[in-house]
Amino acid sequence: MLKLFYKNVNSSILKTPIICVKFKQFYSFSPEMGHTNQLNDEIFVKYQESIEKLNELQAVQLVHQKDFSSLMDLRINSTKKMCKKLKISNEDINNLNVIHMTGTKGKGSTSAFSESILRNSGFKTGLFTSPHLIEVKERIKINGKSLSYSKFYEYFSHCYDILIDKWSKDDQFEKPTYFQFLTCMSFYVFHHEKVDAAIIEVGIGGQFDFTNIIEKPIACGITSLGLDHCSLLGNTIEQIAWQKSGILKNSCVGFVAHQQFKQALKVIKERSQELNAPVCIVNSVDSYQDLDANDIELGINGKVQYLNSQLALQISKYWIKAKTEKNFDKHEWIKEHTYSNFDGIPVLKDHIILDDVQKKGLNSCRWPGRNQIIESENGKIKYFIDGAHTVESIEQFLDWFLELKKKDENFSNEKTVLLFNYTGDRDPTKFLELLAKLNFDAVAFSRLKAYPDKLNLDKDTFRKMPSSVFDTDEKYEKLLNLYKELKKFDSNNNKKTLNPNVIIVDNILEGLNWLTDSRDELLLKNLKQLDIEQSLTQNPIYTTFNQDGKINVLITGSLYLAGLTLKVLNFKID
Repeated sequence: MLKLFYKNVNSSILKTPIICVKFKQFYSFSPEMGHTNQLNDEIFVKYQESIEKLNELQAVQLVHQKDFSSLMDLRINSTKKMCKKLKISNEDINNLNVIHMTGTKGKGSTSAFSESILRNSGFKTGLFTSPHLIEVKERIKINGKSLSYSKFYEYFSHCYDILIDKWSKDDQFEKPTYFQFLTCMSFYVFHHEKVDAAIIEVGIGGQFDFTNIIEKPIACGITSLGLDHCSLLGNTIEQIAWQKSGILKNSCVGFVAHQQFKQALKVIKERSQELNAPVCIVNSVDSYQDLDANDIELGINGKVQYLNSQLALQISKYWIKAKTEKNFDKHEWIKEHTYSNFDGIPVLKDHIILDDVQKKGLNSCRWPGRNQIIESENGKIKYFIDGAHTVESIEQFLDWFLELKKKDENFSNEKTVLLFNYTGDRDPTKFLELLAKLNFDAVAFSRLKAYPDKLNLDKDTFRKMPSSVFDTDEKYEKLLNLYKELKKFDSNNNKKTLNPNVIIVDNILEGLNWLTDSRDELLLKNLKQLDIEQSLTQNPIYTTFNQDGKINVLITGSLYLAGLTLKVLNFKID
């Protein structure tokens, strides 16, 4: 029996309970926990062994503390040498007909839309994105599906043998980092799977990102830019725009989402001239229609997805023309499809009327963990999940949620609660300031663990670094203090009564169960199966709340948090 107990934080932190865990034994995977029942299957065991090896690889290096040539050698040239050792040449990579995608917000969604459109157009696609939500194999997809356990193991084992086991100083590169290894592996997979198009999402930045070994992409995309990963990329929008636009090449057209920051476009224009790579601006649209003038719904929720999907439509439309039309001229294509310019950058005509293939591509696209809704089986609880981790993305998440609730006549009679975490060097102050405007009935700050310690259920969600470095007691004391100060005043700066229903939880399963008053049968089933004895006191907001009352649970602040929540809720990625 797992025993849960909690203790009070010092009085300056609301005497808030922290849940700790004592454990008696290890627990294996089970189908009820969102995994297939394959623990004893040889392939699944080998897959897990691969993940353990992957997790031991070094974390990423900083990109702004060295000179240009040193960084090129450390990150770009070394990655090229690794691919060469895997017998993947520059020409092999060019033959993947790459769409290279970067940006601060929306690059994953735009990549997913682009892949879906091309796949529905009859092309075999490869998609490389990061981070994964539940399993590492999600990062590498063929025709919209994650690699199988067996395929991942086979490809991983070959690349690991060549790049790690057979590494020597004669290779003239250091052993690959976590993301660098997966980047090389993705190119190896796409080459051997003979994809028609590879959509490659940048990890961080662009200029010095490991993916930037592509010499001749067909198209590049730059989504909305903002301040994120500042310790790696720089503290100004100009520095970040410089890094992101480093993926542009003279072989391609760069498609740039209209930017909130005008100075970002200025830098992108300068870099496009420097790199001899033409760029054009893509504006957002308000809606799409099919050939019969019917409105088309997007497969990913939120108004911001109209900008991301428009960018994907323009990129995929260009890609198809470039690959199927004889004597194709990119400069002529830009002239034909633009109608004006903004600060000297051509602006593309909006693409609103969609044929059946484009319609299906946008409508059938799925990108979990972004403006996602999951409803409990009994209909009492709705989980609103978004991995937002910038100020702008949290703003759009809240706008999306509130827009939905405007149409809900019963919203005022429902409870609204929050599960929150953040990672890295981000400042959570602005995040909490925005979120606190909803005046949540209860808040849980959860550690980045799906389940209690020693259950051996989280090793495939992320490597050790995020939980061991970022999940400190000091971090949660900081969150509680921040929230305490925010809750003293309402939006008009008037004093208000402090809401005491704020808690730190050891894991997401326990946190969700407390936030939902044990009304989600799936969570109770998981608790029972894990043999966890509940010792949390009842959430006081439910003392007089109707048993049939509806509860809205917002989960945001981190893609890691979103992925772990999906794991707890048994969501299947594929």
